[in-house]
Amino acid sequence: MDIKKEKTNQDKTAEICRNGKQKPDSENTNLDEVREFSENIIDTVQEPLLALDQDLRVAKASRSFYEFFKTTSDESVNFSYKN
Repeated sequence: MDIKKEKTNQDKTAEICRNGKQKPDSENTNLDEVREFSENIIDTVQEPLLALDQDLRVAKASRSFYEFFKTTSDESVNFSYKN
């Protein structure tokens, strides 16, 4: 496999951001790939970002969130914003 020809998830993320849409293809049907793709989007955001689940618990945070607030995933993930 030629590494130069293989698109990384970050390459795909950048392409979607430029084009504003994602072309459907068979490799995006795998749930693990979709999850990894969405995590890459969160990790590439330059501003601190949290992804919350339906119960307002932190499901994922961006790298910039951890750096800005000087925290870790162990301290942040599953934290509840629900009173």
